[in-house]
Amino acid sequence: MFPVQLANGCRGPGAGTTTNEVGPSLPGTRHPAPDTLLPNAKCYFRHPSIRLRDVMSRIGWDQYFMNIAYDVARRSTCIRKGRQIGTVIVNDHHEIVASGYNGNPRGMRHCEETGCIREKEGIPSGERSEVCTAVHSEQNALLQAGTRSRGGTLYTMFNPCNTCAKMVANAGIIRVVYTVDYPEKMGLKVLRDCGVNVKKLAPFERKQP
Repeated sequence: MFPVQLANGCRGPGAGTTTNEVGPSLPGTRHPAPDTLLPNAKCYFRHPSIRLRDVMSRIGWDQYFMNIAYDVARRSTCIRKGRQIGTVIVNDHHEIVASGYNGNPRGMRHCEETGCIREKEGIPSGERSEVCTAVHSEQNALLQAGTRSRGGTLYTMFNPCNTCAKMVANAGIIRVVYTVDYPEKMGLKVLRDCGVNVKKLAPFERKQP
């Protein structure tokens, strides 16, 4: 436990000054935990002897936007295990222009109500994609982005399928970043044949602040 410095903007008395109130230390260390809520001060503190970056390393842009794609996937309505996919489209100023997740078209009941036709027919992932009622996450993101996708980067969890890859290329996306190999590989060939830069992001741990 350490005496801490109240951050500027605190609602408690003595904001921006040192208080005798103590805060918790980081587990397994002698360092104070940054940005911990003090019950009496009703604000977050930052100890003057430690920077936040000393505790949590800063992630790069690719990992940053891929983290967001994984969060977008949590909106997916697909009920197949491991097939909840998220996509984010980013312009050359590192601004998000659109996002999308996979699921049935507007107005159609979700698969959790109707059941999965692919599961019923025993179709493996990556095969006979025409037998599916869902719109892929890349397609939904491209629809939302419109012409704003031109010259941008598309972050998606799985490499795009053949159909999505053709749409990505025609939308003017110049770079695709993904983390997981999709069983169908033709989409990767289409992207490369169209001059789209493709990067497989190495597995990483999603760091929590």
